[in-house]
Amino acid sequence: MATPDKSLIQQGKTCPYCFAATEFVASAEVYGRDYGMIYLCRPCDAWVGVHNGTNIAKGRLANAELREWKIRAHFSFDKIWNHHLESGMPKHVARNKAYDWIAEQMHIDRKDTHIGMFDVKECKQVILLCDAYQFQVTETLQTSKPTVNITLRNISEEYERDVYIPSQQLLQETAKEAMLKWCSNKNVSAIEIQAYQIRFFTVNKKIDVFPQSRKYHDITENKRGSYRNLINFLDTQFCD
Repeated sequence: MATPDKSLIQQGKTCPYCFAATEFVASAEVYGRDYGMIYLCRPCDAWVGVHNGTNIAKGRLANAELREWKIRAHFSFDKIWNHHLESGMPKHVARNKAYDWIAEQMHIDRKDTHIGMFDVKECKQVILLCDAYQFQVTETLQTSKPTVNITLRNISEEYERDVYIPSQQLLQETAKEAMLKWCSNKNVSAIEIQAYQIRFFTVNKKIDVFPQSRKYHDITENKRGSYRNLINFLDTQFCD
């Protein structure tokens, strides 16, 4: 077999899995609706989108496995730059700052640092780095007052063991991280009674919330109900 042209692979015109020429087709073929053009390798079920109005690939062709790891990598990475947004930093600056940090941690050139260009191994490295950063932030929150005891899964270890983590589980962990930050800012204590039953309390009020079902039990007033946005709900219940 002839040596594949690496530049054609980088351009999306050659499949990195079978080295066959790709097809330039409408994305409706894989998504069911049109999001623009893509390079597609049908035998490998691999594709990559292009920048609007061009034939320039956004990254490397990804098969089902790589697409899954890219989603997970973006989930962890987005938490880093969203953390910068909280300080009032513009979105494009926050993302660039986060990518600068990833490039430094992975010891790669900044121009080559983009999840769209990463392989499975590099995506896993992004997840471990980003989740480790988040856990450091969480540990600081857990040791500060008020009393907060909310247990987070060590997702970074599970990724190392290639344990599949459902998207719903990732969203629930994100909700718990948001609770930790909220407690720290509002001076409200919280204890995880059982998996996804969190008790928030002050001297005068006590409420159990169930993030999975978006239900709550106001123990102080013996009232039950549902909420749409957890943080907004907590703000109304524990207003200053």
